[in-house]
Amino acid sequence: MEEKTALELEDIDLRGFLENVIRIFDQRLKDKQLSLVIDVKENLPLIKADLFKLEQMLVNLLDNAVKYTDVEKSPYRGCSG
Repeated sequence: MEEKTALELEDIDLRGFLENVIRIFDQRLKDKQLSLVIDVKENLPLIKADLFKLEQMLVNLLDNAVKYTDVEKSPYRGCSG
């Protein structure tokens, strides 16, 4: 059974956080001719979250999205550069 750990809550700038996580995938997105656009308003209030757990969750979601997106069958267009 998995041991429960306490959340380490901190203030996080959501837009900056998303930009940093997405940078991890820049090369893989280019390799698969995919693009990922974030559309988050500027000057949003900070959110309280566990940075490590939030990043881990988003990296897992994006990793699966990039890995399993078939550009040929996707209704979305790849990037043009």
